[in-house]
Amino acid sequence: MSLLREYIRSLLSEQRGFIGTCVNSFDEDGYCMVPNLSYSTVTNFAWGDENADRIPENEFRSQVIIPPDLEELISGHEIFYLLDRDNNQYMLYDSDDDIHYFFGDK
Repeated sequence: MSLLREYIRSLLSEQRGFIGTCVNSFDEDGYCMVPNLSYSTVTNFAWGDENADRIPENEFRSQVIIPPDLEELISGHEIFYLLDRDNNQYMLYDSDDDIHYFFGDK
């Protein structure tokens, strides 16, 4: 049983956590304020968003940890699960509120 617990912990430690949104990750000049975000500017983010692939929810969730409060916030909303493969950036897009949520190493 302890081997299983260790294995699960190792898997969880490899998952990405919530690191910011498109609303709070860039300053007034469009520069990124989040160290672990793959985009240095809002322009880079826009390009990454345009080129991101929609992926299945189960694939997305196997790679990221969505905090419970965010789960509650997006409940019932139309959600798109995105992966910018060029920048290895996972994004959850809430089309009801027009917000991108970024996930990465903390």
